[in-house]
Amino acid sequence: MAKARILNMVYTECPAAMEAKFNKWYNEVHIPLLFKYPGLKKVTRYQRAGDNKEQAKYLASWQARAPNGEFLKMLVKLVSPL
Repeated sequence: MAKARILNMVYTECPAAMEAKFNKWYNEVHIPLLFKYPGLKKVTRYQRAGDNKEQAKYLASWQARAPNGEFLKMLVKLVSPL
């Protein structure tokens, strides 16, 4: 089966009071959890420059290669309640 190239973009905004806690969780818990999926190749995070409140402060880019539909199944599993 051919593997699809997947680029998933996630925009995030969080309250300023929770920003340090959010970044610690994202970097130390969430990203390592994503890498448990064997098709994931790269996660890159960006932070908005400036104070444009009309745009989210954070952008994460996930790059993967997986059989068609498999990456989506993994995403659904990650965000579904236990």
